[in-house]
Amino acid sequence: MITIDVGLRPDSHSRYVLRSFAGRSPRDKRVVKDPSSKDDIWWGEGSPNFEMDENTFVLNRERAVDYLNMLDRIYVVDAFAGWDAGSRLKIRVVCARPYHALFMHNMLIRPTEEELGDFGGCR
Repeated sequence: MITIDVGLRPDSHSRYVLRSFAGRSPRDKRVVKDPSSKDDIWWGEGSPNFEMDENTFVLNRERAVDYLNMLDRIYVVDAFAGWDAGSRLKIRVVCARPYHALFMHNMLIRPTEEELGDFGGCR
């Protein structure tokens, strides 16, 4: 998605960081082990989830924000993941390159004008 992409799942408050490399390795995902979500995430042998401490998450998030703040232009996509209105997630993608925004615009469900006006904490 982004060189360093940081997100927050609103339903579980679990934090995650995806690192971008050549190719798409599922073993590049880091997750902060949080008491409220640790039992809902697959950990251990064979899992693509690697534990990250809170301080490392905060440091990486600050680096990502600093990088985005120095750019002349950023791209933002507000959309939904999941068709079922009762369980879908509101997603905000902030990226440096237009083709990343276009990719996510095509991958996620675009909200209506009414839904966008009521996008919650994302707006």
